[in-house]
Amino acid sequence: TVNSAGRGEISGDIKNFKMPNPDEPGTDIWYASVEGPEAAAYIRGTATLVNGHAVIVLPAHFRAVGIQAGMTVQLTPRSADSLGLASVERTLARIVVKELHHGVGNYEFDWEVKSVRKGFENYQVVRPSNDVAASRGQ
Repeated sequence: TVNSAGRGEISGDIKNFKMPNPDEPGTDIWYASVEGPEAAAYIRGTATLVNGHAVIVLPAHFRAVGIQAGMTVQLTPRSADSLGLASVERTLARIVVKELHHGVGNYEFDWEVKSVRKGFENYQVVRPSNDVAASRGQ
């Protein structure tokens, strides 16, 4: 359907993608979409801590689609010797990461940033049946 703002929306019981299974000809692999109570975007990667410090520069395409309010950052050290990690600065432009306890570790870590999509800040989770416009808070 097209809502009152002219945006197309699709709904269903489950959203999937499928691809041929390269390991078992004649079968397909089906993955279902991750879903939640917001219209969100994410980006993820691996970075390297140097002397307990790292800066992750987020790409322009993520800055274009996300909002900073409520943005979340998840960090996973890839070293068993890690003292732990903290995101001490979070903006749509960059994430600054430091090792806890004034650590000076040098190792890789995985990161993921999630943000609500720009223009969808008022996404309505509970709404009247057949009310498509409510997804944009209208």
